[in-house]
Formats: sequence, structure tokens, C-alpha cells
Amino acid sequence: MVRGWMNVALLAGISIMAALGASQRTPSLVLAHLPGDPALAELEARVASDPKDEAAMIQLARTLLDRNAPGLAVTVLERSPSVLQRSAEAADLASTAQLRSGKNRSALAWTRQALALCEKRGCEHGTVVRATRREELLEAAVSEGIEDLDANPEATARVLRKAVRQVQLAMN
Repeated sequence: MVRGWMNVALLAGISIMAALGASQRTPSLVLAHLPGDPALAELEARVASDPKDEAAMIQLARTLLDRNAPGLAVTVLERSPSVLQRSAEAADLASTAQLRSGKNRSALAWTRQALALCEKRGCEHGTVVRATRREELLEAAVSEGIEDLDANPEATARVLRKAVRQVQLAMN
């Protein structure tokens, strides 16, 4: 009988410790365990320690894109949906990452989000031009049913020619 109560007390103690431990869990760092650039691991640690540091999050996503890791860049940005809703730069990076991942519909949605934010809050001219051109290309690709530009080079070339022709006609 005493042994039964000891087991109950032990299980209750373990349950309480597990519940308290889960609420105080530190974020798991992915890049810190990979060999390579220590600056990248520092950026990840900075974002993990302060998830509200918008500048660090955007810089980490940009650095991941520069290192050809668009999936990780999207993951970083999607951890803070409020940043994506507030920052045209973050939405533009998410669009670039989705485009490089072969997800044109999602890239188009993020491009439109970036342009809407630029219209509301203003952006650098280069961001507006880049997003506008990307929107035109992605609209053409999505309307042709192309989800991944790299998967079908012939269809992509046809869409690019069509988009360039439309821009030339608009300029004349």
C-alpha cells in the first residue's frame, strides 16, 4: 500500500517537472550545429533569443537565401507571421524564397503582399520595381499552370518571352 502511494507521488512529481520544463524550453538551434559560417550561427542565436528582433530575422532569411537555402529562409520568416504582415522587405524575401523553392503560387501571394505594404507604407524604389517585375512573371507562369519555373524550361522560356513582349508593348 505504501509502495503504491510512493509511485503515485513519484509520477505526480515527474508530471509537474515535465510541465514546468516544457514551458521554459529554449529554442532549438539548427544552424549552430552545422559546420560553416559562425556568423550565420550567431544570427540564428540572436533570432532565437529575441524572436521579436525583426532586423535580425530579416537578415537571417537574407543570408540563408544568399547561401541557397530558400526552405530554411521561409521557415525563419514564417515563425513570425506578424513580421510578414508588417514588413514589405520580409514579404519580398518570402516571395524570393518560395520562387526558388518552386512554389510560384505562394511566391505570387507574397509578392502581392509586399507590393500592398509598399503602397501603404512606402518602400525603396528597387523593392517596388523588383516586386512588380516578379509579379508580372509569376502571374504569367501561374496562368500557364507552371508551378516550378525550373521543372519545365520550355514553358518557362515561353512565359518569359511573353512577359518581355508585354513589357515592351507597355513601354511603347
